[in-house]
Amino acid sequence: MKKKIFFLFLIFIYKFNIAYSQIDSSEFFQEKDTIDYLSLSLEELMNIEIVTGSSGPMNKSQYPNAISTISKEDIKNSNAFFLSSAMSGKIAGAHIVHNTGDPAGGISVRLRGPSTIFGNSDPLYIIDGVIVDNSSRNLINAISPIFNVRTQNRLIDINPRDIERIEIIKGASASAIYGSRASNGVVQIFTKKGKAGETNITFSTNVNLNIMRKKIPVNEVLYDWKNPTDYNDLERISVERYDYQDYLFQNSMGIENYLSVSGGNDDFTYFASASHLYNEGILKNTDFERKGGRIRLDKKFNDNLEISFGSTFAVSESKDMTNELHWAWQSLTGTEDMSSDEFGNYHAPENGGRWAMNPYDMVDNYKYSQQTNRYINNINVKYELVDGFSLNYVIGFDNYNQIGDSYIPIGSPIPATIGFALKPTGYTEKSNSNVSLMNSDLNFLFLEKITKNIHSATAIGYTWQKDIIKYSFVSADHLSPHVQTTNAGTLVSKNDIIQERAIQGFYFQETFGFKNKLFLTTAYRLFDASSSFGDENRFQSYPKISTSYLISKENFWQNSIFLNNINNVKLRLAWGQAGNLTAINPYDRFTNYQSVSMVENTGLVPSYVKGNNTLKPEKQTEIEAGMDLSLFENRLFLEFTYYSQKVEDLIFERNLAPSSGFTKQIVNEGELTNKGVEILVRALITKPKNDFRWDITGIFSANKNKIFTEGGIVSSSNDDNFSIVNGEAIGVLYYTYYARNEDGSLLEIDGLHYAEMGDPETGKPMRDEDGKPTGVLLKKVNGDPNPDFTASFINQFDYKNFTFRFQFDIVQGIDVWNWNRRQLEHVLRRQGPLNGEELLFQVQKGTSQQQSGSGPLIREEYTDDASFIKLREISLNYRIKPENYIKEVNFSIAARNLFSIDNFKGADPEINAGGQDNIVRGSAVGVTPIPASFHFGITANF
Repeated sequence: MKKKIFFLFLIFIYKFNIAYSQIDSSEFFQEKDTIDYLSLSLEELMNIEIVTGSSGPMNKSQYPNAISTISKEDIKNSNAFFLSSAMSGKIAGAHIVHNTGDPAGGISVRLRGPSTIFGNSDPLYIIDGVIVDNSSRNLINAISPIFNVRTQNRLIDINPRDIERIEIIKGASASAIYGSRASNGVVQIFTKKGKAGETNITFSTNVNLNIMRKKIPVNEVLYDWKNPTDYNDLERISVERYDYQDYLFQNSMGIENYLSVSGGNDDFTYFASASHLYNEGILKNTDFERKGGRIRLDKKFNDNLEISFGSTFAVSESKDMTNELHWAWQSLTGTEDMSSDEFGNYHAPENGGRWAMNPYDMVDNYKYSQQTNRYINNINVKYELVDGFSLNYVIGFDNYNQIGDSYIPIGSPIPATIGFALKPTGYTEKSNSNVSLMNSDLNFLFLEKITKNIHSATAIGYTWQKDIIKYSFVSADHLSPHVQTTNAGTLVSKNDIIQERAIQGFYFQETFGFKNKLFLTTAYRLFDASSSFGDENRFQSYPKISTSYLISKENFWQNSIFLNNINNVKLRLAWGQAGNLTAINPYDRFTNYQSVSMVENTGLVPSYVKGNNTLKPEKQTEIEAGMDLSLFENRLFLEFTYYSQKVEDLIFERNLAPSSGFTKQIVNEGELTNKGVEILVRALITKPKNDFRWDITGIFSANKNKIFTEGGIVSSSNDDNFSIVNGEAIGVLYYTYYARNEDGSLLEIDGLHYAEMGDPETGKPMRDEDGKPTGVLLKKVNGDPNPDFTASFINQFDYKNFTFRFQFDIVQGIDVWNWNRRQLEHVLRRQGPLNGEELLFQVQKGTSQQQSGSGPLIREEYTDDASFIKLREISLNYRIKPENYIKEVNFSIAARNLFSIDNFKGADPEINAGGQDNIVRGSAVGVTPIPASFHFGITANF
């Protein structure tokens, strides 16, 4: 549906008295240039770090919200290829999950917990004022999207070496400027720019080695049952076992080269870079390659006008693996040699039933890939109309085309009954996604010195945004020999989708400062609107108020004994509201129709989801209170924040009676809460004497999420393991559990355990005359994939030209559904460690089969504790400054994910097959483990 686009010419007249002296904006707002964070004291860090969540750069010591900042030094020391990985463990209040260990694997970020069910809880990402897309689109295995195992986040297109700093604003109370799209928080990324002076050239090359840190535990006993399904027959036979992991996984290499040139004069500066990255995966025949570059130009035409231009391009390609590899995960070991014969032919496993596949064939012959071309451009105009009164206009574009190709050759030994996309007659599919985002932001800022002690900053602005997504898909089977295109087979499925969404909004913000110690900010979002919602509830408004008080600047504090040990104290309080304009797709409010074939014609039938034109945006209300302290001559900095969020009018699908003609309807119902604390500690252990400095940073975050609905069980995920349950956190593990005795011990009859059964109405367990469970299978909450708390601990030592640094990440109180282990233990495969214990008569024969599905599946058994303490980063850098043309050379050696302390019954507790899904948050199924990696690099500045 075409929509007219109206460009707003905003005329803003502000009455003010020009008789006042010229405003020194540095007292209220500060400009930011490149900063050497290593040379700063904690007091300087507290005051110099600034944010742009207001209409202009603002001193952090004055800001009323908790702000996290990641410097270019933090990014460089992480030795991460991707920006999302570099953020791990450096943000208070963030839970960052590495979804997979694939070389282009995605990541999910939650700031202060999940904030929606139907939409996306990831924050808003902005690069130099451009709103950028970071979604995970399923473009391979599209006909069988059991999980989002092989999806990519588009942040992988951004080279971390181009980044100057990252600023993270959390919560609805934090920013009025970015509106309801920022209800999940904002991650602002600022790229490097040139500086006046001589030309600076930087070249770096890095080599990395990836290894599989830990194998998935399997059955290694050299026996098997002669009759596996008869629990009374204990006769064994000798067998030879093959660990297929030795073939599937490999040590892999990667290399990255980077070149940048920057410089300029007082009126014009420039920055340009080019890079190439190639990284192999630890899973055989997977890799990722990225070629890209960036240009940043800044021109000062006169004292009033400045214009900057930025452009980023990236071309990437990845070799991936089928989602269906998780079926091969159940065959990581076996009694058959699965390698090909002398003619290159593979055979299907003799044991394992219709779900078993040949893993060697899958990694050798299946061809799955994704290709992306992306451009991000922005123009920023700053114009000072009169002293203290300026405008800022930003127009930004983010456009990328992503293609996914999938191919299974003819003759692949796959059981014909397996279904899904896997067919022995050959199969191919092609997906094409074109995503275009545009934002146009106009802001006016007026700074005025009202009296000697009172300053004001008034901001007013308007934003207009447009999203266009075009997606097409086609698949075919029964292919012609050696041909991989869809026109060489029989059409299986096709799809073609276009989605368009427009968003607009105004804002007004007023900030007063009194004696540079007390600050009050009020803001109002006006007419926030998204075309996804109907006219009745399209326009919404949201208020915000906040204050900060630097009590340590009071005279009584400066003249007291407190000043000796407590140097700076800031109190913060903020309240605000925001909506969620992107929680539904552009046409979800309508009753949509689907095309069907009718003889030689095409017809339309309504979908199973009933439309609802009265849907309104979810509304989030947040209050945040905190305190910042610097102590002991500013060598210790403490930041404490408490927050409480409440999200009303949640959007999700409610089941309907079949008599309505529909099965579901999207509705507003229920509410969600997040309550938590964030603690940041920075300490300078030693004073910078004798060329030695020791810094420690500690971060602690805890969040409690709950959802409240009118019904008991509202909905569940597509695999029926993750559910929305009234009074529980989003995505709890709600499924069958062990039958227990009255004292809580497991019910055991003839050496076997059973799933609990009983009355479905009351949930009360029932027993038959033999004492075994009877009735229907009962379910309960068995675990929570949301952590109790996360933490990180960073140490950095600087001595002369050496820098040594390490970072531990801690995640505690988190559960996952370990589908991999369940599949290994199934009676048809018998490849799990528990099967080996049975063969050694350490447990009753049939134990694994009883709980894995021969009897009713006891899903509680596969709820694993995924808590961990992981060495995320460790690095050593040495700098030298040669003579002549080389300014500095830096040598680095580093490692990531070197070891993990955990009790997880698998390879890695951190993986998540659900990707960015809001409900599926802890699923270990067919996901490549996160590798340990070693990096060796040289960087030279000329």
